[in-house]
Amino acid sequence: MVLAVSAHGLKGKRIKEELEQEIVSGAMGPSGTAFMTTRELAVAKDVSLKTAHRIVGMLRDSGFLELSGKRHHIRYSVRRNEKTLIGLLVTCLENPFFSSLSRNIEDAARAMNTELIIAASNYSAEGEREKLDMFCRRGVSGILACPWSVDENESAYLNLSVPYVLIGRRLKNKKADSVLVNDQMAAQKVAAHFIECGLRDFAYVGPSGLSRDERLLGFRNGLANEGMELRQENILYLENMSSRRDLESIAKLLNNRKKRLAVFCFHDLLAVRMLNACNKLGIKVPDDAAIAGFDNLPTASEVYPALTSISYPIKDMARIAFETLESKIASKETSTGIARYLEPELIVRESTMAGGKNGSAVFAQDYAMFYAS
Repeated sequence: MVLAVSAHGLKGKRIKEELEQEIVSGAMGPSGTAFMTTRELAVAKDVSLKTAHRIVGMLRDSGFLELSGKRHHIRYSVRRNEKTLIGLLVTCLENPFFSSLSRNIEDAARAMNTELIIAASNYSAEGEREKLDMFCRRGVSGILACPWSVDENESAYLNLSVPYVLIGRRLKNKKADSVLVNDQMAAQKVAAHFIECGLRDFAYVGPSGLSRDERLLGFRNGLANEGMELRQENILYLENMSSRRDLESIAKLLNNRKKRLAVFCFHDLLAVRMLNACNKLGIKVPDDAAIAGFDNLPTASEVYPALTSISYPIKDMARIAFETLESKIASKETSTGIARYLEPELIVRESTMAGGKNGSAVFAQDYAMFYAS
């Protein structure tokens, strides 16, 4: 009887070593691939469920498998002796904010001898899921992500078998490691500035597709705290910043103003579009309309009149996100649920300062040609 138990133990050890070799060779798929269930293993290797369960436990203890949810996933990377590989998912590489963020994360990765795969969702929830799946198939050790559709893709993040850190957004229903700006605080700073400038008519312009707009919420609350109101008809969500329908909506908003209008835009590119529209309509900025943006991109100081905008340290955001992910990979933590906030700062420029330089929102020719495309 004792010999029979020993034989079973030897067989289990042999199968475990065979499976390790298959995992290392990549025959069972890249890191992140779901491992067979205990019952499937028992059938495939002709062992009892008890032995199969013990084999899975040994593979997990030796670092070849990791339990994520109800399934075990392969956690061994064939790149173990090479550089760590991580994935970076952004919304749009053409957006200067994401370009700057990517560049700073690349710098951080290079300093740590880490390789980086960069992909964009291009404002698509499906594209976001596809890129996350691609990262896992490529065997990344972790993922940095700027989510576009948080509500629709929350389960995709929760089911990831590798550590991840979110940048700029949070999950809706569960805590996840994230690095972000306090959007509501930033928007309240804009509201307070508008009120200090004597403005009493307000508008908000953002991109369509956002599941939850913290900047709009903060702007509204900031105005309400001072007894001011953001009228519903003055809230615009644009599908495509250069489409005819969106341009007509912008023109209607600007032409229907009852007094000097204060416009807060979700980001600087939208604010530049508003400046351009004011120029075409003969509306003077900041005397007829005051405009503020978000992100403080280099463009903000190069347009005319220069754009008031919310600033925050993108380099610090990139560094903190990267270091958080590296720590999670090293400790094999999937999520600690910590949100790390960066403090926003309002940079006041001519686009909201009435009584300063009169401007017809004509901006530098090189940038005019770029943004008009």
